[in-house]
Amino acid sequence: MLVLHIGAHKTGTSAIQGALARADAMREMGVNFVEAGRNGRMAHHELAWSIRGRHKIPLSVWDGVRKELAADPTPIKVLSSEAFWYENPLEIKRQLAWKGDVKIVVYLQRQDRYLQGLYQQTLAAGKAIAFDEWMKEMGHRGEYLGVIDEWAEQFGRAAIAVRPFERGGERGDEQVDAVKDFFAVLGLDARNAGLKPLTRAPQAPPSVQHFLRAAAKAGLDEAKLHGALMKRNRAYGQHNDAMPHREAQALMARYDRTNRALAEKYWGADNGPLFPALVETAPAGGETLDDPAFFALTVDALGAVMELVASQAGPETKRKKQLS
Repeated sequence: MLVLHIGAHKTGTSAIQGALARADAMREMGVNFVEAGRNGRMAHHELAWSIRGRHKIPLSVWDGVRKELAADPTPIKVLSSEAFWYENPLEIKRQLAWKGDVKIVVYLQRQDRYLQGLYQQTLAAGKAIAFDEWMKEMGHRGEYLGVIDEWAEQFGRAAIAVRPFERGGERGDEQVDAVKDFFAVLGLDARNAGLKPLTRAPQAPPSVQHFLRAAAKAGLDEAKLHGALMKRNRAYGQHNDAMPHREAQALMARYDRTNRALAEKYWGADNGPLFPALVETAPAGGETLDDPAFFALTVDALGAVMELVASQAGPETKRKKQLS
């Protein structure tokens, strides 16, 4: 069986790829994380990039993949790249030239969170653009159904394994251990590969992210600053959606019809909701300048910055400060 893990972005793809890259453990479980097409990376990004010639990657990178697939007797062979999500399934099928069973595995996050994550990546890359303007150009990325239908058209509806990235928990939005879930989809137990449950770094609320981004621009270690902030208030590590509740409702209304069809075709009503319901939550750090919680966050952020700067100062600098 050939497994194509196609993403999507922001759904634990790097963790899954890191687990698969443990070649010896995988082969003992009957899994080959195909080496051809990775070029030393943990994912097959170059295979996806070659479809449209991105980064000047030629289609010839698939030659080694076809050769390895034909020669390898391992029961389960895996290709993984979130970049596959944006590429043409027909052309990928042509390049594979695979005649056996195929499984297409994709993890999906509720669109308001998924799109916010992509938007934050855009900002982090240095592009200043308002979210509304960004959505005019990128809102189509939330239309999951059309993309999955294209994959189903080429590989068959039965080959599609849609997995929700969020389910369970008190609010129904607990993120799955993507590694454990991925192995379960393959009929395997991640513990047999010596893999521990996936732990995630705490996700900062948007008001906290404001200070983290500013600190990073000033040359401070963003992760260490977040850790220093959380020592002052654990709520600074609790993720709240950056988008106001009403805006999130409006955005999700845009995808309501296609999400319903998506769940019916590829998830199944017996499995529960594909995405968690929108639940309005109070921001942990305040969102406006006149909010007392935001003022408290500002005080904590300044204190954390001073603590971090002091910890990074050399011994001579510290001695001078003590003498002054």
